[in-house]
Amino acid sequence: MEKQPAPEEIAYQATIEPVSEDQMWWRERYAGYPTICMTLRSIYNITEDPEIKLKCRLAMAMAKAMNDKLQWYKTRDENARPIDSNPST
Repeated sequence: MEKQPAPEEIAYQATIEPVSEDQMWWRERYAGYPTICMTLRSIYNITEDPEIKLKCRLAMAMAKAMNDKLQWYKTRDENARPIDSNPST
């Protein structure tokens, strides 16, 4: 009997592909400054379970997508026209 995917896996399967296995072996960029991706890479590197490795790759892709969206919001907010607090002028 085939194992059914968890609900959270189903929601992201259509929109996000896991990062490549090569990306999971990249070295830490910022020594002493822990990030989500560094933690996921650590988990990926210490486990032998292929299911956990795949979940780490998927979580990495989700973190990258979240970062892209946050950068988009930041850029959008910085380029927004300030609201005039005194519209009578």
